[in-house]
Amino acid sequence: MMSRMCPKCGAELQDGELFCCECGAKYVEPAPQEQEAAAFCARCGAQLRPGTAFCSKCGAPQRDGGSALTAGQRPARPEKPAKKAGAGRNAIIIAAIAAVTLIAVVIVLWLAGVFGGRESPAAVTPSGGVISGTDWDDVINIGGDDLQTDELSFPGTGYAAFIPEPGVGALSRVENRGGSNWAVYYAGVTVEQGKLYYADVRAAGFTVDETIDDQTASGGRYAVRAFNSGGAMFEMVCQGGNMGIYIGEKYS
Repeated sequence: MMSRMCPKCGAELQDGELFCCECGAKYVEPAPQEQEAAAFCARCGAQLRPGTAFCSKCGAPQRDGGSALTAGQRPARPEKPAKKAGAGRNAIIIAAIAAVTLIAVVIVLWLAGVFGGRESPAAVTPSGGVISGTDWDDVINIGGDDLQTDELSFPGTGYAAFIPEPGVGALSRVENRGGSNWAVYYAGVTVEQGKLYYADVRAAGFTVDETIDDQTASGGRYAVRAFNSGGAMFEMVCQGGNMGIYIGEKYS
């Protein structure tokens, strides 16, 4: 048991004495001291010394030396921010839309011939009408034995200088049809390759009185005839994996 002291003269008092026997002062029991409240960081909950201005653990500034709690109390942990509902799902949807868009762009560019292909020829609208059953094989006899080979190279002279050299198939026959007129024959050429070549010829100016004989729907030939502004005539027949072209003066 703690000794009792006179608050005035400091003399020791015996238990039960209410007045000091030395000076006569009345003894009053001192009020019990309250336990100093502990301080904690308002952000991370770390315990702080009273009067601390900044948390020693997270560095957060403290107002009034931190949050004071009585003995036995523990600071509440700061709540973590709640994740936005649907954020992950929205990211997946955006990624899927981007992937589909990229695939669509690649397909469009491929169809347009950007990736390694050549451009498809523009649609041909014959000004002279579509002809059917014309006996062009009498003029361009594909693979005919009556043709004499002069040289196995594209002539590039006379009327042949007006058209581009075909870059398809294998050159099989070259015939001079008199003067500056030429007939040239290629093996291993598909109808589609022939159409692409004709697009190049049209770009060279052979668009006058254009006629087309397209029998490919029934497995037949594809033939065209056109003139340039100077009157030079171009004919082409694609059939059976071969292509024959005539370039020269108009014949009757």
